[in-house]
Amino acid sequence: MGSVEHLGEHPGAPSFAAPSVLAYVQCHLPTRATDVGHWIGVGPAALRRQVVELEGSGLFMRSPCPTDARAQLISFTGEGAEEISQAYGRRAVGLAELLQGWDGAEISVAATTVDTIQAVLRVGMRASREKDTSSPPASEEDIK
Repeated sequence: MGSVEHLGEHPGAPSFAAPSVLAYVQCHLPTRATDVGHWIGVGPAALRRQVVELEGSGLFMRSPCPTDARAQLISFTGEGAEEISQAYGRRAVGLAELLQGWDGAEISVAATTVDTIQAVLRVGMRASREKDTSSPPASEEDIK
């Protein structure tokens, strides 16, 4: 069974975790892979597979980190930026089709509920990251 995150995805689209990785990178260009892993809650090995897949498909590129010779930064290629834009569009169309029978009141209640859930998740993620002494404290921008 899929999720809204996969709604409207086409065969051959990046794997299921890729949208989360792409979304984080989009908001934090360029970024370290370890920061992405902390944000989406995966370990280095799982994230490495995602980065290699996205790089191999031409969506990501790596570059040396100017402040840490041991680290690399990841960012989008032009194709990667286009893919994330198209993925959002595909999901919006699919979600609109699923909700076409809803009236304004139902949409409003659902939107309020989703906003409340997001707020709770942001607080929980911030608290979790602040407990993790190996990563800097989360900002509101980190968890959007």
